[in-house]
Amino acid sequence: MRLIFLTVILTLSAAVTLHGADPAGKVATTTTATAPGSGEHSRTAAEPGLRYTDRLIGFSLCPPADTERIRQTSARRLVGWTRRDEQTQAVRWSLEVLKTKHKPTKMLLSKYAETVAAELSRTSNFKVKSTLISIVAGKPAMHFRGTWSGAFELWRRQTWIRIKPGEHIVLNISGAPAVKDEMETVMTKVLDSLKLFDPKIAAAEYKQNLARGATVLKQLSIKKLKTIINKQPCYCTIKLKGKIIGFVKLTESITKRSDVQGLNVVSSGALILPKTPMQMTRKELFTTPDRKFEQWKQVSVQGKGKAAVGEIQEAIRKDNWMLVQLHRSGRPKRNWKRELPKNLQAAYLPEAFSNLLPRLLDRSKPEIYAFAIYNPGKNEFDMRTIQVVKTETIRIGARNVKATRMTDQMSRQSPTVNLWVDEKGLLLRMQMPGGLIMEQADRRIIAAKFAAELAELDRLGRTKGKRNAGK
Repeated sequence: MRLIFLTVILTLSAAVTLHGADPAGKVATTTTATAPGSGEHSRTAAEPGLRYTDRLIGFSLCPPADTERIRQTSARRLVGWTRRDEQTQAVRWSLEVLKTKHKPTKMLLSKYAETVAAELSRTSNFKVKSTLISIVAGKPAMHFRGTWSGAFELWRRQTWIRIKPGEHIVLNISGAPAVKDEMETVMTKVLDSLKLFDPKIAAAEYKQNLARGATVLKQLSIKKLKTIINKQPCYCTIKLKGKIIGFVKLTESITKRSDVQGLNVVSSGALILPKTPMQMTRKELFTTPDRKFEQWKQVSVQGKGKAAVGEIQEAIRKDNWMLVQLHRSGRPKRNWKRELPKNLQAAYLPEAFSNLLPRLLDRSKPEIYAFAIYNPGKNEFDMRTIQVVKTETIRIGARNVKATRMTDQMSRQSPTVNLWVDEKGLLLRMQMPGGLIMEQADRRIIAAKFAAELAELDRLGRTKGKRNAGK
């Protein structure tokens, strides 16, 4: 597990985009499943996870819970997930969504399926043993089942859903033949959850959502910020399968930098996963209410003592230019920059405002808002969508609490996160990918379990930019 994992949780705690490692490096991934171990797989194979939506292509679906998202850079391969064997951690199977484009044909679908099957055998080592024609998400679909042969043999199922003449969304699942039945169940559930929509209509709606977001940001002022910031630190636990594995602490204040007044937010936390070095991250963010000046610094450490690996990321935005510097243990400093496009300036959301966002929105009725955000990991601007869903009662500890449920998609290709906020818009609970749950908690619970980590995070707050965060 890399340093970025805790960073993701901290940014999620502020409801911010998921970041990558750094803009120069593309994440190398594999989508070919290796044979799983012989251990019994105890998870419910097809239990649905959080809905994933791709507004550019025009589809959404629910991948299985307890799966890892595969980061892809291929234009054809849109997204993917893998499930690992609980005992061996070998990849049990992989599920991908692809897009294909061929010359439109007037051939009957059953005949076209035969042509596609022959092409798959010739170009992809996929020996199709059976085909089936059906309707999926209201569209004609071709199902192919068979084996893939390479260094070893995999069972594979592909479903091609025609979205327009010559164009298909393809769902592909591959894994060891021993887990064929599990993969069949998973594929059936995922196909049942699939929804298709017109991306042009989605683009028009997105434009309207951005306009709503811009209106919210235009109304910000120091006076308004003073009325909604949380005067006391906020603490949250991070849980996995009911066990506390980390925490997040958030503080907000109005302060001055470079002779201008603005909002200062500090998010810090620690994460302890089995067989993984402890991770700690502290991030301090500042922005003026007019969003013309923005600055942040993030200090992260993985491991302890001499084995610790650290990094410091610092950034400043002025005159619509984002300037970022990254310094990792044992590596030279790296610098990059990016200009905020003019068409996104009105709806640009500085990260310091992200934690306040639910408090800024009208939560009395269902509505969708969109904002432009900066992702330093990719050095690009992306779109974040947050939706007010409804009011409901949830259980927090021993209390029943009236809450507003919201959904948050941190970027156009990120999974949707569910969150619940109280009557003031403060976070009560967040349901994240991978089964992680973050909940509001009493400081005493955090202090009792993570006293040493709290002290170390205070030390990280005093770390100078020139120093190695891992020492």
